[in-house]
Amino acid sequence: MATPSSVTLPPDYDPEDDQGEFMNPTMQEYFRKQLISWREELIRESEATIHDTLQGTELQKPDLADRASAETDHALELRTR
Repeated sequence: MATPSSVTLPPDYDPEDDQGEFMNPTMQEYFRKQLISWREELIRESEATIHDTLQGTELQKPDLADRASAETDHALELRTR
């Protein structure tokens, strides 16, 4: 298996046009970069969601019912995004 640094991926590479062996090193590098890009996007979106959800909210409510309700609202907001 080729290491990620040993494969140079052409900028216009399309795995559908590759007639070589299935999941050859070039395809692997393409999908590795695609997965890394998706992971970074998910992390950015989750950080933004956490920041937006928690910004301006007070989690330390004096009433236990209010606090539980706020925590449930935050958990649901994180799940839906």
